[in-house]
Amino acid sequence: MPQPKWRDHAKQIPVAQISAALGLKSGRVRLTPCPACVAAKTKREARGAIGIYSAGRRWRCNACKFDGDGIDLVACYFWQRAASGGSEWSRMGEWF
Repeated sequence: MPQPKWRDHAKQIPVAQISAALGLKSGRVRLTPCPACVAAKTKREARGAIGIYSAGRRWRCNACKFDGDGIDLVACYFWQRAASGGSEWSRMGEWF
């Protein structure tokens, strides 16, 4: 079964651009907080928990070790919001 075209488009959007749209704090190669575990920083470092790699198309939390692409970042963000009482899960499709 072929992947939907929106998915190909979404995978090309830089993680930093997606994180900015979600309101996450970002630097050149770091984001905070992690949308999966909500860590702002790792225990050993003062830098943001999430590192951006693979030409800006992937991210990895150095606290919980969760990683993924931009689609995963949005999914984690809305999942965490829903788990904490937010009602934005149904809006996830609007991002792509």
